[in-house]
Amino acid sequence: MNRIVFSVLVLIFPILSFAEEVPSDISEAYYELRPVVIKFQQSGDLAPLAYSINMKGELTGDALINKEGEEDISMEFALSHFQKKYQESASKGSIKLAAVFFHGNAQGASVKIVNKISEVNAFIAYIESKASSYTVITEYSCDESEKCTYQKPKFFKSSPQYFR
Repeated sequence: MNRIVFSVLVLIFPILSFAEEVPSDISEAYYELRPVVIKFQQSGDLAPLAYSINMKGELTGDALINKEGEEDISMEFALSHFQKKYQESASKGSIKLAAVFFHGNAQGASVKIVNKISEVNAFIAYIESKASSYTVITEYSCDESEKCTYQKPKFFKSSPQYFR
């Protein structure tokens, strides 16, 4: 199993305001990858996952995986990698949507990456299209048998990171 090294970091995607009506492309992107994120989490893998949709509507998944014996990939590196990659793709006009999902600790609209897996209580999605940017927070709790209960996702408008 691949591991990610967690460290304390304030969310790099600033949240601006709670969203009452969410554009369909943002909502669909969230619900498309949500089951995959949950499946990975239930297998003990909290690595960030990402995907983009190109101008033809084709979806491409993305994850960073270290090779056996290599140093663990830090969360900061992974998030920075996806941000650079999707900024470049957006500036070239080759994608129309990008999404990055990762685990952290949520307290309302405040999110941080934590250094202990025991402190993780949410998965966070940063989803952006040409027209809008959203941070989605899904809090959850797991019992001793590692069965998890997921809250309803909260969608927040946020500052653009890819399509500037």
